[in-house]
Amino acid sequence: MKSIVNQYCFGNDPNLLSDMHLANIRRNNVASVLGQVKIMFHFGWIRTLMRLLPPGTIARDMMMFRRRVRAAVDRVLAYEPSSDKTPSIFTHLRGDAELPAAEKSAQRLEDEGVLMTMAGTYSPMLSLVAAQYHLLARPELMTKLRTELAAHGSPTTAAQLERLPYLSAITQEAHRLTFGMTGRNPRVCPDETIVYAHNRDPGQTYAFPPGTSLSVSTLVTHTDESLFPSPWHFDPDRWLATNDGPNGAAPADQVTHEEQGEEQDASPPIVSRRRSMISFMRGPRTCIGRHLANAEMAVLLATMARWNLELFETDEEDVRFKHDYHVMCPKLGSQGVRVKVRGKWGE
Repeated sequence: MKSIVNQYCFGNDPNLLSDMHLANIRRNNVASVLGQVKIMFHFGWIRTLMRLLPPGTIARDMMMFRRRVRAAVDRVLAYEPSSDKTPSIFTHLRGDAELPAAEKSAQRLEDEGVLMTMAGTYSPMLSLVAAQYHLLARPELMTKLRTELAAHGSPTTAAQLERLPYLSAITQEAHRLTFGMTGRNPRVCPDETIVYAHNRDPGQTYAFPPGTSLSVSTLVTHTDESLFPSPWHFDPDRWLATNDGPNGAAPADQVTHEEQGEEQDASPPIVSRRRSMISFMRGPRTCIGRHLANAEMAVLLATMARWNLELFETDEEDVRFKHDYHVMCPKLGSQGVRVKVRGKWGE
């Protein structure tokens, strides 16, 4: 995933699959950064101080991670537009004439690069790991997935795979229980009053004056028992039409304007669940990588279903929410989901 995100952001592929030791170091570096998010969130001046310290002093992993991102940003800024062989997010930002210079400074782009790299790799990784654990821990789920794949001729492209109801349901449920961001992400409207109308009592409204900080907890919403019965239980079937009514199979994404027409025929429980899925947030600031994350999930889950895998020294505590580092974190010291490869499935 990191190679894919690097390609989209900076136009180059570090090919981490060819060096698993380096890939593990990079993953641990991101985990180390996330482990310090709460401190940095409240004491932002610490990050400024650490930039002034020599390498290897403190927070080595975090500063090495930021320096790699800064080096990638500097390479993008150093090239003339005509010399870029591979367009990327940051070449587009660099060349956008409508953005003010402050928005294209090296420091601003470094901060954006750090965020995109972490969000584009760690969150999808959590969803993939959680989904794969439950598929292996409960063979009946894997059987359903393999049956669906076989019934559709074992599709291989993301576009084909994302249309499969059960595979999409697995992805959706994995996103639900890994939450995206577990910390609150405040939004502020600086110059308008926000009017909120209660959905169950249209006559009840609330007015929030300009400058009010508003946020919602993904963790609380995704574990609301009125929306998701037995909320900590991994249950892809809760997203399928056969449980609640017609047209319930939800694509593994947020509700869009195009999908609203479909919801008119969907059952009320599934409509409510779709609208309450905020792993990628909502509105104009929704995650720009949500479609890429879902495509990665679909392809990787389908690929791993072709192999006969067995859990090794792994239990649900390795994928269950235990700590809030602004993203979901399982028990400290977890080695992740480890498996034994027994061969190709069916051979």
